[in-house]
Amino acid sequence: VAGGAPTGTPALIQGPFETAYFQFPNFNQGARKLRSTNLNAAYRFELQDLLGERASSWGNVGLRANVYWAKSLDLFADGVNRSDPLVGDDLAEYQVRMDLSHRVGKFSHTLQWLWIDGTVVDITVDRATYAEQSPAFVRPAFSYMNYFAAYDVNDKLKVRLSVANLTDTDDQLGPFGTAFDNGIGREFTLGVNYRF
Repeated sequence: VAGGAPTGTPALIQGPFETAYFQFPNFNQGARKLRSTNLNAAYRFELQDLLGERASSWGNVGLRANVYWAKSLDLFADGVNRSDPLVGDDLAEYQVRMDLSHRVGKFSHTLQWLWIDGTVVDITVDRATYAEQSPAFVRPAFSYMNYFAAYDVNDKLKVRLSVANLTDTDDQLGPFGTAFDNGIGREFTLGVNYRF
């Protein structure tokens, strides 16, 4: 209820709304602007094409790379004036992902590598001085690996396995923890999909 009116109904009393808009003329005018570039490249080939007839039953290999660059992420409290630049703070400027996948018959698996750029609370800090900053204000760049596997038992049943943080990476994440995954470490997930 706002101004004596339930949500979705016209307000009979306009006073509270007039007061709110007079005191806060930028009310409900906030905006955000993201400028980024996302590059993807993928290639898949049969091992037989690379190694000859002896690899005719070895399946195929897929390569995939993704590079994400966040040029700017700005918040505008009034829709006009930039109030909070965020790239390098909550949002890393660069993120890279690479996948190496292999499929043979009903079995497929993927090894995935991710790298996330370091971030700082104050993005005006020179990147060259990150090492000198207090850990309370800096998260160093870090990388980790994941592994996924799946097997199609038949047309209806599929078994999946995923291992997040394959190497049990324990990198610093600011002042409130020492692991990017909240201390979980290596995580195994086994799933079964069945279609009725």
